[in-house]
Parts: sequence; C-alpha cells; structure tokens
Amino acid sequence: VVYCNLQPKLQLKLLFNSSFLNETEANQILSHLINILWEMLVSEDGKLENISMISEKELTHILSDNNSTSLDYPKNQCFQDLFTDQVKLNLN
Repeated sequence: VVYCNLQPKLQLKLLFNSSFLNETEANQILSHLINILWEMLVSEDGKLENISMISEKELTHILSDNNSTSLDYPKNQCFQDLFTDQVKLNLN
C-alpha cells in the first residue's frame, strides 16, 4: 500500500508484507514509483513510452556492471566445439 501526503510537500510511504518483500526490494519499488512520478512531471509530451521507472544510474548498473561477464576461452576452437565440450562435461 502506498500512502501519499501532499502537505507540506509530497511524501510517499510504502507499507508492505515482509513475507513477500524484503526492505531492499520495497525501497526499490518506492524508488521506481518516484522515478515514474518525476518522469511524468518533466516529460515534454506526456507519452507513457517516454517515461522510465528506472534511473540512469540503475540502467547503467543493469546494462554495464551486471553484464561484465567476459571470459577467456581457447581461440583455436569455434563455438560449436566449446559447446560440445561443455555437454560432455555435464552429461546429467
């Protein structure tokens, strides 16, 4: 449940069931809601397709930081060979 208070300034409070969400997840949901509200305020055309629920910082983290999964592999083998080797190692 999200409670909203407009006086003296906009305040949001999220009440959540801790059986379903932990505090970090609840804070992330609240942060996304704040991003949506902010995007609605600053959006020039008001189109939903131009509103993002995640911040630039979070987007960078998702796309760059979480994707830094480079791996060294033998340069003399093609993908099919590497795949076949992995299948042989993990027959179950």
